[in-house]
Amino acid sequence: MASPTQYFPVYFAPDKDPSWTVNPGVLIDLTNFVPSKRNTLKTWQADHTTAVYGSAPIDDLTDGTLLAGAIFKSSASSARFILGTTKQIFEKASASSGYTSRKTLSADAPDMCFTTFGNDIIAVSKTNNPQVSTSTTFSDLGGTPPKAFCCTTQKNFVILGDTNDGVNDLGDQVWWSGIGNDATWTPSASTQAGNLRLRDTPGAIKGLVNLRDAVAVYKQDSIYILDYQGSPLLWTARLVSDRVGCASPNGVAVVNGIHYFMHRTGVYRFDGASVQPIGDSVNRYLFDKMVTQANYQTAQAIYDEYEGLVVWFFKTNGSAAGNRNYGLAYNVQTNSFGFINGAWTSPGDGTGLGTCYGVIKATLGDIYAWDSTLGANLSNIITFGGVSGTGVGELRSPAIGTAGYPSGGLTVTTGDIGDEINKTQLTMVKPHHLAAHAGGDANSSGMYAYYKNSGSETYSPSVVFDWSTTTRRFQGDVNARYLRLLVPTYRYGELAGLHITARNAGSE
Repeated sequence: MASPTQYFPVYFAPDKDPSWTVNPGVLIDLTNFVPSKRNTLKTWQADHTTAVYGSAPIDDLTDGTLLAGAIFKSSASSARFILGTTKQIFEKASASSGYTSRKTLSADAPDMCFTTFGNDIIAVSKTNNPQVSTSTTFSDLGGTPPKAFCCTTQKNFVILGDTNDGVNDLGDQVWWSGIGNDATWTPSASTQAGNLRLRDTPGAIKGLVNLRDAVAVYKQDSIYILDYQGSPLLWTARLVSDRVGCASPNGVAVVNGIHYFMHRTGVYRFDGASVQPIGDSVNRYLFDKMVTQANYQTAQAIYDEYEGLVVWFFKTNGSAAGNRNYGLAYNVQTNSFGFINGAWTSPGDGTGLGTCYGVIKATLGDIYAWDSTLGANLSNIITFGGVSGTGVGELRSPAIGTAGYPSGGLTVTTGDIGDEINKTQLTMVKPHHLAAHAGGDANSSGMYAYYKNSGSETYSPSVVFDWSTTTRRFQGDVNARYLRLLVPTYRYGELAGLHITARNAGSE
């Protein structure tokens, strides 16, 4: 009697029960697959050999390590591409141009934040006076504003967080400009400039992120909402959460008015009214990759508006300074996760040859306004990365699930196939790819079947299944109580599920 073949749609949920008898199709690990908007897993591609946004790279050894960057549209619908490093502020005129220094900072910046006020681009860091640029160079912002850790613009005010006015260094203070004037900062009822301390919870302000017509203020373990009340109250604050916040200044992604962020207890969404956990299926897995609580504050978030994908790039224990070598991916449309190992390599072979220094905030519309030759782009994700030990940093863009560059670092690992009573004989596994490499096989190397028998709770030996280019499936023979499969993909693909041929081989 022929062994039955069964199809299993696959999904990544490493913190759930790994048994396929409970959660059929669950994956407990994967490398460089991200969730798509049609509930499949696409491979993550990013080239580390060719800059897709031009040449003349920034040397982080002399020019500083990237802290933040964004593309800003002007009122004339043109756009400027600004990058801030620990030492300078740079501008890039087009995809084919190099980088022009617009400001050498007076002191090294530990972090940097940008906002706009009309055509003014404003940059703040806690070690330098706030800077402003309208056309070319940056200079001190008028009106003697305080130094600040973070900033935003809302309701015709520029708002700063975690401020130092030269007399008082107050991490819990927000300070806003005069209404309609980013060069007025002295508190005054007539100009409506003022400040406010948020003392209901401890800690410094880590981020200011617009939330529709309000501003969400993030501390490491709390969230406030700033509302504009008009004169005489001006801006008022109300505490929303006294347990969950975001420690990273660039760690919040905004999608359709909803905030997505990481806290040391997991992944959350915030709609302005309540904070909801969304990472129950990956929270422990995420911490295992972080290794230490300190790395949650290194996460930088970016949103792919075409695929509906949020990616948080973060450091791991022992990673080089500035390098974010892992990425957690979350699809807001399907509520599913993926993981990137080697955030910037080609396409992440796990060797650490290239990693992500930081992300660039930009929409597809921003990119087109900046350089219209990029109008064919399908992804607005731009990362700034480098090759370890060279000091060189250049801009890269991924090609998710489409033609990319060859690598061996594309795998998925299943949960436990089998049960405590019977043995399972597995002879064939065929990946169901909705898209695969046009120039070769979607899979080209051996699949590994790890197994355990005789009461053992440890997977140790493995059996290699060979890939057949004729039948486009992995074939072999293994008989065990429990099986775990490590299934590779070559170059790129879009994986929807696995066809598995197995039969009951009798009780153990």
